[in-house]
Amino acid sequence: MASNHLQTIAAAAWALKRASTQAFHSVMHQTVRNAQALAQALMQRDFGVLTGGTDCHMLMADLRPLYKKYPDGPKDANEYCDRLERIGVSVNSKKLPFDPSGKANGLRVGCTILAQRGMKEDDMQDIADIFMRTFAGDADSLDRCRRMVGDICTRFTADTLYAE
Repeated sequence: MASNHLQTIAAAAWALKRASTQAFHSVMHQTVRNAQALAQALMQRDFGVLTGGTDCHMLMADLRPLYKKYPDGPKDANEYCDRLERIGVSVNSKKLPFDPSGKANGLRVGCTILAQRGMKEDDMQDIADIFMRTFAGDADSLDRCRRMVGDICTRFTADTLYAE
């Protein structure tokens, strides 16, 4: 047996062992609840959400309803992702199905890390506020959002993320 892929086997063994724990199952259930709560909170702030919500760990937001409401905001999802990245939030821009514009107008938002840090459904209101302020805001608003993200990361640390 060649030893050049033993690290892959070790990583798979660790991941399977972790996935078999009750703690992992609890975090994954909380992840879905957080994603559902965030989808609702974003829709309350005029974001579109594909399929009207989610049943998994992530959601796909449609930014097109916001472009007319905030004409000085980002012009597409790529520009919005750049804004979010500058304040410490990592998401992905995506093209939406059946969107004739050909540009990325969708935002893929994963919620796993939020549950892993200990956040609950009520905390998704804060996340949605940050998303909204980042879309609609100017440079001062982005600085405020960066501080809000920092405060959340201080309150919900990742220091026990992989503790056994």
